[in-house]
Amino acid sequence: MLIRVEISFRQKFLERAKKEGILPHTEIREKLDELGEIQKLEIDQKVCKILLETEKKEKEIRHIVEDTIAQMEAEKNDVRIVIGKYEPLNEIQKEIDHLSGAVEFKELTQELVGIADRIKKMNLMKIYFAQNYLFAVNDGCGLSTYLRLLWRLLEALGLFEKGMGVTELKLEAPSSILDTAPLNACAEAIKESKKGIISIDISDWIANVTELRFKRLLRQMNQWQEDYIFVFRVPFLERNILERVRKGLMDLMVIRQISIVPFSQEDYKKYLDEQVKQYGFEMAQDSWPVIDEKINEEKKDGYFYGFNTIQKIMNEVIYTKAKNCFLTNADNKVIQSADIIEILPDRIGQFEKTGEEMLDELDGLYEVKRKVREIIALAENWKYCKEHGKELEYPCMHMKFLGNPGTGKTSIARIVGKIFYEKGILNKGSFIEISGRELCGRYIGETAPKTMAVCRDAYGSVLFIDEAYALYQGEGEHGDYGKEALLTLMTEMENHRDNLVVIFAGYSEEIEKMLEANPGLRDRIPHTVHFPNYAREELFSIFMKMVQKDFEYGKRFEEKARSFFMGIPDKIYQDKKFGNVRMVRNLYERVWNNALTRQQFSAKKEWKVSEKDLETAIHDEEFRKYRAYRN
Repeated sequence: MLIRVEISFRQKFLERAKKEGILPHTEIREKLDELGEIQKLEIDQKVCKILLETEKKEKEIRHIVEDTIAQMEAEKNDVRIVIGKYEPLNEIQKEIDHLSGAVEFKELTQELVGIADRIKKMNLMKIYFAQNYLFAVNDGCGLSTYLRLLWRLLEALGLFEKGMGVTELKLEAPSSILDTAPLNACAEAIKESKKGIISIDISDWIANVTELRFKRLLRQMNQWQEDYIFVFRVPFLERNILERVRKGLMDLMVIRQISIVPFSQEDYKKYLDEQVKQYGFEMAQDSWPVIDEKINEEKKDGYFYGFNTIQKIMNEVIYTKAKNCFLTNADNKVIQSADIIEILPDRIGQFEKTGEEMLDELDGLYEVKRKVREIIALAENWKYCKEHGKELEYPCMHMKFLGNPGTGKTSIARIVGKIFYEKGILNKGSFIEISGRELCGRYIGETAPKTMAVCRDAYGSVLFIDEAYALYQGEGEHGDYGKEALLTLMTEMENHRDNLVVIFAGYSEEIEKMLEANPGLRDRIPHTVHFPNYAREELFSIFMKMVQKDFEYGKRFEEKARSFFMGIPDKIYQDKKFGNVRMVRNLYERVWNNALTRQQFSAKKEWKVSEKDLETAIHDEEFRKYRAYRN
């Protein structure tokens, strides 16, 4: 018999017990361990949850727990005890109800609970095992969780025998139109799997489900229906494409379609908040902008694994908070932005200064700053009119930032979002950075939902699309994906123009070429900001400011640095791939790395860079080209 024991402690009692060297959770766990086998244990600071398999009755267990707590000299209101039989079905249903989104999956589980008894009474188990599913769910959106919950639910309902489980497989992409090796490997893997749910990722076969070679695999699977329920997995796709895949599978099998809508930023933050609370911590309101930035940073490189990535962020946040509590000798469990800002080392200044201050501090870019302030003034004037009873149509704020790499486009875009938020023009002010290629899906029907999901995360913020011209390059299938992304983007830009600012960034010629082919898109981007190359003197000045911030240097170092920047050849300087500030930053990092490496072999420790450190850096292959054309 399974018994659930839940004990909640008041904080004052725990503090008193700690001073007296008493460990309430440990003592209760050890006492219950004598009564049976602990199947599950959950402990946080104030609550202890134990699932106990035992022959003892509830009253006897309660009496033993109360005696154990009484020996700790606890008062009546110090502890709350809840003991009862563990009902697996109820627990599973609670877990399912607690899931974020997943509406169609929840409807399926409710249906199964409703018809389970009828299936058993009418001896329809063979009919039930002929039911299979097509799950449309993106990576990191909980497929494994849904499969495990479905298996546990079927077991609790008596529709699965004990010992059955879940097996997840992937059908690899074919190397040619005649390649059947992946299909044969999949069939062998199914045969070797234990009975239960078999999930097969068919993402790489979306366009091939009607082919004869794929049908052969379906015929084999159809023969094994008494032992398996099959779940086919594809990414979240457009409904018409998903229906086409389902019909391809339906020729030989009964298939029900379950779509899991991609999770939003708010869903992920809610999950993180719940996880943090399980460890007895609490997120302060001012910590959420840091979390937003961290999630955006994780998404930027294209390798974001949904709740797994959020779990990683949560681990980092709690560890950072705990470490800072130790360093400051504090015991505060409220997580403030200042406690966790170090998880974004490159963004610390962003939270300490206003957007206007950050704009003022940027070197050069005088014409860029003037144009940006002009755009900000337009939004402010519209807001002023609205606040004084004059209703004007909201001005279109979408922009294109044109210029070479390293000219400040990303920095300015981030500052624009911050200023718009501080002035009440955007309600969130986050900065979502993505490359044009990342809006394109890998499979037919994936691009539009993917683009809409990115836009949804950017509502109330700035969506910065770097190398945007990649959306209109190439012919054939991938070119079509880019056009589809642009069409979806245009719709979002128009429908959400009052709470979304989209900034297209890239080389002038390529962006203009993209807009010429898309007049509708050009009309939706009324603001253009040109980012010229930094002057050589400005690059030198920026480099020296970086050095001055952290290191000492001598006159000869400064002279050598000036000589390097002033001597950059015209052919390199005027090339559109010239790195500007990006090159400056890379050079600075190489210089201080040389300095610290050199000092490791010296008895004298100092925070100083020398002309030799610079000389070594500029002779490196990466920077040699800036000297290659000198006479």
